[in-house]
Amino acid sequence: MASLLAALQRPALHKSTAKQAMLRRVVGERRIPAAHPAHIAATPLARAGAAASAPGATPAEAFVQQLGQPFLEQRVAVYRCLAALAARDWAAGQACAHSPLLDHLLDPTTEASKQGCEWRHACVVALAATIEDVRAGGLGADGPHAAALTAAADRVEAAARAGPYGAGRAGPAEHVVATMPGA
Repeated sequence: MASLLAALQRPALHKSTAKQAMLRRVVGERRIPAAHPAHIAATPLARAGAAASAPGATPAEAFVQQLGQPFLEQRVAVYRCLAALAARDWAAGQACAHSPLLDHLLDPTTEASKQGCEWRHACVVALAATIEDVRAGGLGADGPHAAALTAAADRVEAAARAGPYGAGRAGPAEHVVATMPGA
């Protein structure tokens, strides 16, 4: 808790980054029961991170806004956070219910770099695993997000099967650059 307080007392420029780092520490990479203290702490931290990013925005809207930034390192940080959060039914349900975020995650052309494609795909794989768990009667099967997860299941599973670069592509998209002779 002391590290969370220290992170929140940093200068305003670094508050969003500090909150994201703390959130990743709290939620971890593995799935934990809903009654676990880390799970209970993750929900308000996710909302706090979203509020710091875009006042009045939902976490999904804040993630979409951050994924639209031109900096690969920033987008990878968001993908890493989303991949960890997607292992929870409430976060996966929010992502599946928010069309712009889900469309961004499922479209392999939204990223051009190898690292960006792989982390975007890691989010999709985490969503697919959570959807499979909910369908099998696991955590969140009777929760409020089950309908959103079930509705997005086919699209998410297809994107997970397509791989990090999309079906039929062996690597990241190559940029086409036009040049003018004599310029």
